[in-house]
Amino acid sequence: MLADAQSAVHSLVSDRVTSGTVPGAVYVVFTADGPAFSGSAGVAGDDGRRPGPDTAFRIASCTKSFTAAAVLQLRDAGVLSLDDPVAKFIDIGPCEVPGTRTAPQAATLGALLSMSGGFAGDNPWADRQESMPEDEFTALCRRGFTLTSAPGTRYEYSNLGYAMLGRVIRQTSGMGYREYVTDNLLRPLGLSHTAFGATQCTAPGGVAVGFHRIGNQWRRAAVSTPGAFSSIGGLYMTANELAVWCGWLAAGYPWGATGDDVLAAGSRREMQRLHQHDAARAQDHVVAGGYGYGLEVELHDCGVVVSHRGGYPGFSAQMAWHPQTQLGIVILENASYARTPAVTALRHVLAAERLPTRPEIWPATIAARDEVERLLARWDDAAADRLFADNVDVDMPRPQRYAEIIGAATDIGFSDNCRHRHLPLCEPASTSPANLEWTVRGRRGELRCAVTLTSVNPPKVQSITLLSKEIYGQQGRT
Repeated sequence: MLADAQSAVHSLVSDRVTSGTVPGAVYVVFTADGPAFSGSAGVAGDDGRRPGPDTAFRIASCTKSFTAAAVLQLRDAGVLSLDDPVAKFIDIGPCEVPGTRTAPQAATLGALLSMSGGFAGDNPWADRQESMPEDEFTALCRRGFTLTSAPGTRYEYSNLGYAMLGRVIRQTSGMGYREYVTDNLLRPLGLSHTAFGATQCTAPGGVAVGFHRIGNQWRRAAVSTPGAFSSIGGLYMTANELAVWCGWLAAGYPWGATGDDVLAAGSRREMQRLHQHDAARAQDHVVAGGYGYGLEVELHDCGVVVSHRGGYPGFSAQMAWHPQTQLGIVILENASYARTPAVTALRHVLAAERLPTRPEIWPATIAARDEVERLLARWDDAAADRLFADNVDVDMPRPQRYAEIIGAATDIGFSDNCRHRHLPLCEPASTSPANLEWTVRGRRGELRCAVTLTSVNPPKVQSITLLSKEIYGQQGRT
C-alpha cells in the first residue's frame, strides 16, 4: 500500500521546486526494513546537477538528536546524570529572571535536553554562531544569562542550551564534541558519509550548495565552519543516511525492543517521549505536543509522531516517523528556512496504510488509570475496594497485589509528584474503550501498566497488569 503514497509524496516535494520555494529537494520514505522509495527534484548546485538520496545537505537542527543521544550514552555509562546542574560542568555567571526577587535554580541537563532551560528562543542569533571559538563560548557563559522563565518550568526552543550540552559532552568525555559524536554514533552505525564540515563529507552524490533568495534570484549562502555551536546544527548528511539514523531511533519501539551496543532501546524511547509540554502545538492535526530529548513529539489523530525540523542559512530539513508502524520520511532542501513539510508527507504515507483509528476511551477507563496511579503513589484499601471488580482479589490475593504494586512503585521512585494528568503525555495504547496501556514515570525509572474494565454499571477494573519496568541510567535495559 506504500505505492499509493508515492505519487502524493513526490508531488508535494516537486511542487516546492516548481513553485520556487526551494531550488532542490530530495526525500526518502523508510520502513522498519529500510528505505522503501525515494525521489528528488530541482538542482543541488549552480552547476545544474540533480540531487539524489546520496547527496549531502546540512541537516541543521536535526543534529540536536545526535547531541541528545550522546548525552544519554554518557548518562547510561554513569558519567553524568540528567539531574546534574549544567553549572557542574560549565562555569556560568549569574542568571536571573527579570521581575523576580530570587535567583532561579540552575538548569539541569534534563531541562536543557527538553528545551526548558529558561533561555529565550534564539534561532536568528544562534544560527550565526556555529563557528564561535571555544574560548569565546567560555567567556559568553561566564557573563551569565537573562532568562525568560525559571529552568524546568516551560518550553522555549533554545539553541544556546544545546550548545551548552555540546560543551558538557566535551567536558565529561575527555574529547571534542564532534570527535565524540563521530566515534560513538556515526561510525558505529555505519554513517560513513556524515560529517561536521563540507570538506570532510565523502557523500557519493557530492555536497549540495545552500541558497537564499535575493529578489527573484537564488544566491549561494555563506557557509559556517565547525565551532562551539556545532552541537546545535552542524552535521552534513545524505537523505539515505539520515533515514538510517531515524530508523535506528524508531527501532527503540515498541516496548520490549532490545538494546544494542550504541544506545539502549530504552534510552532511544526516552528521546521520543514528551518531556516538556508545549500547549501552543494543540491545533490542526496535533492533539498535544512538545519536546522530548533532541526530538519533537506530537500526538496526532493517527497516534504519536516523532520529528525534528532543521533550518540554517542555505538549508532546510525535516525528519518524521510514526513509532507505532516504524514508517517515516526525511526531506532535505537547499534553501534557507523553508519549513520542510515532512510531517505532511508522512500523513500521506500513513493514510495509504489505512491505519485503524483509535477507539474512544471511556471516561471510566481514564479515571481508572488515575486511581491506579494513586495506589502506586500511596496504597489505600478503601480505594481499591471501590475500584476493583469482585474477581480481582480472587485472581491475586490482596496482600500479594499490594506487594507487587508497592514494590514496583518503590523501584522506579514513584510518588504523588510523579502522577500524570494528561493522557497524551503517557504513550497511551488501547484496543477498546474499556482497556488502556500507559507509562508512569518515577524519579528513577518507568513502569508500563495496563487495565481492563468490565461492562457492569458502573464499570469496574477487572485486571491490572504491570507489563515492564525500566530503571534510568542502566545500559542494556529493554
